[in-house]
Amino acid sequence: MIGDIRVDLTDWEGPLDDLEGQLAEVVDSSLLESMTEAADRVRHSDKYEHHTHAYENSVEGVLEGSFSSGQLVGVVRATAPHAAFLEHGTKAHTIEPKATSGPVQQRVKSRKSRAQMGSHRSLAFEAGGGMVFRKKVEHPGTDALHLVEESITEQEVDARMQDAVHRHLGDT
Repeated sequence: MIGDIRVDLTDWEGPLDDLEGQLAEVVDSSLLESMTEAADRVRHSDKYEHHTHAYENSVEGVLEGSFSSGQLVGVVRATAPHAAFLEHGTKAHTIEPKATSGPVQQRVKSRKSRAQMGSHRSLAFEAGGGMVFRKKVEHPGTDALHLVEESITEQEVDARMQDAVHRHLGDT
């Protein structure tokens, strides 16, 4: 036939499969790097004063799935018991002592504190340089800090991933 050009790309199948595998690794690696950096931002945020480090130690950036499987999700999460309270805030609420299995007095260290507390269930906390005991406390609530939510944007992740792919292809 006049004007037809036929090109057989059967031999390209192997190199294209290799390139696809390499790009999948680049995408996975780039997304994990982005999630890890976002987790570091959360851990080092000055919005929250870390007292026990339980929160910051619970923050991680991970991947769920893989690009090659068609199911890739980058996740930044904090798993400390109080993580949701920091992220989303709390409404005003009453705090009362929890029921205990043993004598409440065993939880208070000093004899003077135990004597002040008596046999009643009370909240005990330090304030003004001394121990304070209350039957209940009206907590005003806390503002949401959005530490995880604001750690990275989809646009930033997208730009980083595109940059990583272009670098890999030599197209900077």
